Amino acid sequence: MESEEHQKGKEKFKEGKYEEAIELFKKCHKKEQRAPFYSNISACYMKLKDIPKAIKYARKSIEETPEFEKGYYRLINAGENTREYNSSVMIAEIKLGRERKEEKYWKEYYSGNEEVEVKRINLEYGKGVFSKKRYQKEEIIMKEIPIIQISKIEDYYNCCGFCLKTLCSKEPKNKYNQIFKEINKEEIIKCKCGMKYCNFKCQQLDYTHSLLCNKLKGLINYCNINHISHPLCIAKIFATILISQNIEKSLFPFVVFHSSPLIPFNSEIVPFFLNIFGSLLLKFNIYGGWTFIYQILYSVLKYNSSSILPLNPIQSLLLNNNSLLIDNTLLSSSLINHPDITAFTIEAEGLFKYLNTLNHSCSPNCFLANTDDSFALSLIASCPISHGDELTISYIDNTLPYSQRQSLLYDSYHFYCHCPKCNLMI
Repeated sequence: MESEEHQKGKEKFKEGKYEEAIELFKKCHKKEQRAPFYSNISACYMKLKDIPKAIKYARKSIEETPEFEKGYYRLINAGENTREYNSSVMIAEIKLGRERKEEKYWKEYYSGNEEVEVKRINLEYGKGVFSKKRYQKEEIIMKEIPIIQISKIEDYYNCCGFCLKTLCSKEPKNKYNQIFKEINKEEIIKCKCGMKYCNFKCQQLDYTHSLLCNKLKGLINYCNINHISHPLCIAKIFATILISQNIEKSLFPFVVFHSSPLIPFNSEIVPFFLNIFGSLLLKFNIYGGWTFIYQILYSVLKYNSSSILPLNPIQSLLLNNNSLLIDNTLLSSSLINHPDITAFTIEAEGLFKYLNTLNHSCSPNCFLANTDDSFALSLIASCPISHGDELTISYIDNTLPYSQRQSLLYDSYHFYCHCPKCNLMI
């Protein structure tokens, strides 16, 4: 039942007396649910062209009742004409199931790259990555480091906590262990929590660790039991955002990616995140709550992230030498992909600003590969490329039959491919 003040406030709004309507809505504070009148106050400030206050009260509406959809509509209406609130607008659109991600939100973010250009294709395909230059087959178009990266849970303590370089052998009986030790003589830096780094610089660059140190044990055990690593990656993203002085800006590199349909939230991780972040999680309330942001981030990782397989120390040496004599053992470059050598490779995943914006094709003109011992991925031309060509990769094994490819793409990424190869049903 609406209070008398609420009814009078609506009447004043219809009459165009917005300041009076605001005062009446504010009197509803202790008499009824707050979300609707916060939403109404936001609408009043929009009419008065006071955008900051319109956004403030739209956020208060969301914070009060995260499931009250009108609060998200108010936030979109208030924020879509200013660049300061791009993350808020895109998150609100995700909440309402209308993930538009219009070009005006991300055009500036993707500008400035000398090799590629990100442009909107259409409503169905969204944005794509286009070449600014000509490239020959097998030429490296660009190399990119991830905006976030994490090793698979099985390798978590075997690599550098920042750059993912292999630090420890994973197989005690591997016949190349002694050679690995001879090559990898750098002093390992160990944190009190068990995290390792290949040098002091990497330890300094892993700035989020200060918030996570000695708080991840329970989550690591959970990930080990379930053979998953995404909760650790999301914890790292949360730390990145919460340490920042500008949460709106820090959210953007993640929410700019495709994230629908949202993957259901798993409540099992709640106690771990409460233990790690505590009251800091309240900072996400103006975006619909931390569990909603977790859902978005998990979906972003699921649909967009790439595998990272940095060359291990032995592979790095063999890449540049035909043969090596180490510890009285002769190694040939032909052994670079031998199972006993690749056993030292760290398996990881990362999210890349440009490389994970590439669209799929079953007849792609590019592919991704690790070409050194860093966590950077290289985009390599698989055929001659002209200026202005859209750059594509295959998200799956594109040698599979047509029906299997379509089924796998829909099951994993929720779309069907309409590339030239698929249009011919090859």
